[in-house]
Amino acid sequence: MSLTAWNHTYKFREKIFNTILFFASEEGMRSLPNSEEAILLCLARAVVEYCGGNKETVPTRTGPYSPNWTRSLDEAVGQAVKSKSLGQDMSIALEYILQAEYGSDCLSKDSWKSGVYDQLQFRQIGFGETFCLTHPEVLEIQENISSHMTPADLEHCKQIGLLMRKNILAAHTAK
Repeated sequence: MSLTAWNHTYKFREKIFNTILFFASEEGMRSLPNSEEAILLCLARAVVEYCGGNKETVPTRTGPYSPNWTRSLDEAVGQAVKSKSLGQDMSIALEYILQAEYGSDCLSKDSWKSGVYDQLQFRQIGFGETFCLTHPEVLEIQENISSHMTPADLEHCKQIGLLMRKNILAAHTAK
């Protein structure tokens, strides 16, 4: 893949992820979990549910090292995304963002990462349990929505974001 193509693909994934977070945070008005795993699971459940699947098929980790967890997560998301017509770019972006894997060079048995990490790594999230989208981020997302997203992609992001918000609230009340 050329650098230009990679950059376009990365930018598209970033727009999709940010737009979903925008709607999951009620357009920047509510906080989001400050955890890669919490975001990953809430988003994966939302995608599976939006695609017509059972969100309960999205597995959670059962312990510090759950070797089948990442494979089961990828399978649940992959099957759901393939069952709904989201468009090729949207499907690829969601599968990449939600792909989780254990690192082959990890010293710790609990070292894994996902495409969510790639999207969160440059944010100034802080150390609290939650984080909020900043005002400049909200303005940038609104600009992308109004001028750079197709109506179909926007609708997918909105519906997934609303379902993600429902999953965040359910996870919060379960604590």
